[in-house]
Amino acid sequence: MHIPAQRLRSALIITLLVLNGVLWLTITASLLFYAMIVSAPFFGEQPTSMKLAESHRLLVWAVAVALVLPLAGLVGGAFLRSRSAVWTSAIMLVLGVATSAAIILWITTDAHRR
Repeated sequence: MHIPAQRLRSALIITLLVLNGVLWLTITASLLFYAMIVSAPFFGEQPTSMKLAESHRLLVWAVAVALVLPLAGLVGGAFLRSRSAVWTSAIMLVLGVATSAAIILWITTDAHRR
């Protein structure tokens, strides 16, 4: 049974696009959630400076993932000459930039320390 090269190429693009999207969504959301839990005040106790530093580190990783994975998708989509991959990655990148801006604003205003 012979599968045409065009069909294999399409399957590869779809697989990489779905994998990139799932990784982008789950890793970013997991890092944000964990950063929130680490710095959350439980039973009225404020988080220590060590916990806040760990929360910042996790937020920096969330920003990195939110920007790097869509950029990788853009490069991969351009390399494979796939408009759908480029458009999907561009949308992911816009959402990643918005998320990153919100995270950076949150870190710099010290809203999470109150």
